[in-house]
Amino acid sequence: TNKSTKNTTTKQEEESTQLILTKVSKIIKTHTQQSQTTMKKLQTQLSKSKTTAQTLLQQQQSLQKDISTKQSHIKSLEHQLHQLSINHSLENKSLDDTSV
Repeated sequence: TNKSTKNTTTKQEEESTQLILTKVSKIIKTHTQQSQTTMKKLQTQLSKSKTTAQTLLQQQQSLQKDISTKQSHIKSLEHQLHQLSINHSLENKSLDDTSV
């Protein structure tokens, strides 16, 4: 009977071990699935962030071009204004000379 008790104990231990292994396997599978889902979400967020960064970079480059164009236009207008001022001064001087 001692051997029979030992066999029964071994069998119970095996069943218990198998039950634990099954539970551990399910936990690992669940965690793996959760990790994969989290990874996919992170990859999606990263992709969106890259797209946003690219869009912002393009907008920045466009704005820099626009600023450069406007600065050139301002310089041109300043030059024209300076020329007008010189012309105006010459006209006034000319008028003053003729009135003498």
